[in-house]
Amino acid sequence: MQVSKRRTFSPGLFLSLVKPYSGIFIVAMVALAVGSGVNLVIPEVLRRLLNGNYTEFLVTNPWPTALGLIALFGLQGVAFYFRSYLFNVIGQRVVFDLRVRLYNAL
Repeated sequence: MQVSKRRTFSPGLFLSLVKPYSGIFIVAMVALAVGSGVNLVIPEVLRRLLNGNYTEFLVTNPWPTALGLIALFGLQGVAFYFRSYLFNVIGQRVVFDLRVRLYNAL
């Protein structure tokens, strides 16, 4: 009995499959970076607001702070939506290309 050689993950193979969709991939990576960056900024903003000398400002002017936090959460939501959607599009197209290669090889 002959043991077949299993093909392991190859970054070159992955990049060759994603290369036709490099524009979408770059936009998805930017959305990933923006969403992750906002995800890191929100706790830092809250820490500085609560630990700093901004308590009087928060009591007298809560709306600018609330609107700023809502804007950050909104930006994070939009970035996460585009990241998820675009990576899904790339994944579906790569799977389609793999199926076409398979059926052409048969």
